[in-house]
Amino acid sequence: MANRPTVQGWGVTAPDITGKMADGSDYFPPESYAEWSVNSGVFEGAPAQTTVSRGAESGRRHFLCGVSASFNTARIGVMRVYAGSTEIWAGYVHNFRDIQFDHPIAIPENMPVSAELGGSQTGQLSALSIHGYTI
Repeated sequence: MANRPTVQGWGVTAPDITGKMADGSDYFPPESYAEWSVNSGVFEGAPAQTTVSRGAESGRRHFLCGVSASFNTARIGVMRVYAGSTEIWAGYVHNFRDIQFDHPIAIPENMPVSAELGGSQTGQLSALSIHGYTI
């Protein structure tokens, strides 16, 4: 099948109808799994921000599959995702939010990915995690 389409952004060819690649190997789309996760653990209140980060890897790029954030009591906060120091996504968290991106967010090569959750108050617990893969 010479006319296999290219999966946008990954530079790989898509499988034929059998789910096999041209070389006969099984096809696993890049967005189907995460190979790492970074978790904040439970974080208490002040300072009012929880942060997690996956460091840059030389010659490689991260793909962020999803983020998750929660508070232990009724609270609204802002969750932000960064590629290096550039904000690439933001959204509100009301008590709990778990986001699985339809297509992973591609982070530029040699750049860390991080997330922060703001809005905790003294005595309040929060947790934050990111997960993805690196190629």
